[in-house]
Amino acid sequence: MGTREKLAHDRRSHMLIAFVSPYDTPAMTKLCLQRALLPLVLFCTGLLSSSSKVLNPAQLKTEQVTHEALTVKGIVLDEKTHLPVPYANIAVLNNLTGTQTNARGEFVLSLKAGPEARIKVTSVGYIAKEYQVSALLGAQRRSGYVKLFLKPDNVKLGTVEVKTKAGKWKTTKAGFNIDQGSVYHHTFEPVKGAVPKASGQEIGNRIQLKKYPADVQSISFGLTGSGDFGLVAGVRLYSLKDNKPSKNLLPENVQVQVPPHHTGWITVKLDQYRIRLHEDVAVVIEWLNEENKLTKNSLLTFASFPKEQVIYYRNTAEEPWKVLRDRSIGMYLTVLQEK
Repeated sequence: MGTREKLAHDRRSHMLIAFVSPYDTPAMTKLCLQRALLPLVLFCTGLLSSSSKVLNPAQLKTEQVTHEALTVKGIVLDEKTHLPVPYANIAVLNNLTGTQTNARGEFVLSLKAGPEARIKVTSVGYIAKEYQVSALLGAQRRSGYVKLFLKPDNVKLGTVEVKTKAGKWKTTKAGFNIDQGSVYHHTFEPVKGAVPKASGQEIGNRIQLKKYPADVQSISFGLTGSGDFGLVAGVRLYSLKDNKPSKNLLPENVQVQVPPHHTGWITVKLDQYRIRLHEDVAVVIEWLNEENKLTKNSLLTFASFPKEQVIYYRNTAEEPWKVLRDRSIGMYLTVLQEK
């Protein structure tokens, strides 16, 4: 036997001896097998666990539904005239999301709520109405967009009277659509502005009180929105001559500066001027900044037009006053009177 063959024989003999060693009991053999199989068992267990997570389609479907956004596109129309309702508010009930129609009454509403959710549509001068999202989605699938109709609210508003604690005086709000159409109220101190180089567009209401004298406290008007540039407006209180605005009763060029993105009722305090009225007047707002022109959608408008309301308008101070009858605006005067 050669040297290499002898070494191989010795190695095989040693392995055989080790295998039949007196220390190799059945318990030891079982322990060795357990240790050898343990990594394999752990590896297979990990595969089964990871496979169960991947093969759970119900869980994946639930997660997709939770994060999937629904989109509703459409237009809000007047139920009577079928004309668009601009700047109507659309809110998702029990949710903080919503949107607003544009100047043409169109809207795009994105919401994460499910089809069972409900939306509420509101606008100045109209009765609020609720819609089911699932019904809107069905209509959208058929025609590509939805039509939402609002019914005009023909409620006539009068004078609001508020009694003061002193018992001798009372505060009266006289005008039209008083504090209607918006829950937002902003109060500003008047600003003495420079006389503008060019006069702006003016619009206002004739104010009639049941009795005189009356001390002027403030002027209020409903603003749809001040836009991205804000609003600089002149505040005018005109006496009347031949039933048209004539002379400004304020002693100086009074202005109000409304910051950008403000909507609702704008109140300008005028009590510091101590103006006492003895007859009817016209409350007028003049648009002064070039970036924010007066349009039909600048002020809160109302579907019903009270017979007593007289709305004045002129494009510049050089033009004669016109009387508008195509829409009703919200504007009023707050005065202090003796009981």
